[in-house]
Amino acid sequence: MKDSKQEFIESYLNGELNRKEQSEFEKLLESDPKFREDFILSKELHEAMTDNDAVEVEQIMEKIIKKHKKVPLSTGKKWKFGLLFLVALGLLCLIYLLTINNTEPAAKSLYASYYEPYAAYGINRELHENKADLALLAYAEKNYKGAAVLYEELQSKTQKDAFYYAMTLMASGKMEDAISAFQVTKNDSDWRAQSLWYQSLALLNLDKTNEAKEKLGILRNEEGPYSVKADQLLKDLRK
Repeated sequence: MKDSKQEFIESYLNGELNRKEQSEFEKLLESDPKFREDFILSKELHEAMTDNDAVEVEQIMEKIIKKHKKVPLSTGKKWKFGLLFLVALGLLCLIYLLTINNTEPAAKSLYASYYEPYAAYGINRELHENKADLALLAYAEKNYKGAAVLYEELQSKTQKDAFYYAMTLMASGKMEDAISAFQVTKNDSDWRAQSLWYQSLALLNLDKTNEAKEKLGILRNEEGPYSVKADQLLKDLRK
């Protein structure tokens, strides 16, 4: 475990834990109510900072300060230090959010650098037996609106259909819908890595950097080509 619980939380939110540390973190969340409460506040603060929401940062800081006042003197110093750390971090970020210029977020720049449509595999351009074939062909031809309509008309979708449907939503700029659609395939062995990767990119597009980091951290610890890409993207996000 990290030197302090707050450092452990920060490492988790930044996608820096390895598989063993992630397991330890999840066990601590289940067994330690105070740790779980502090994690929730930390996660809310990180998400507000990522979304550049100064009002929300201020509201979360008020929660942290109230929590700190309720902590008895008998509580360990490390726990009170963690709360004070969050307050200091929140103040610094609030000052930053109130003074930054309206420049393009780094997350969106990285999204543009890393995103490319997933290739359409298994197309038979001579024979189109069903709507799934036609939908995939429309996707390959970058007719994303037409592909989405065809996929939505399918009475049942294979995991492949579900993945490409999510890709059509993403390519159409419907990031929230795409993120939800990728949930269908992210636990399928054939489509898990691709789904986590594109979910992460969609989250970056929405400036939800910490949520993206969580998924990239999971992907980095799994074998395969997306593990390398996830590791590089996490490094770029820390620059």
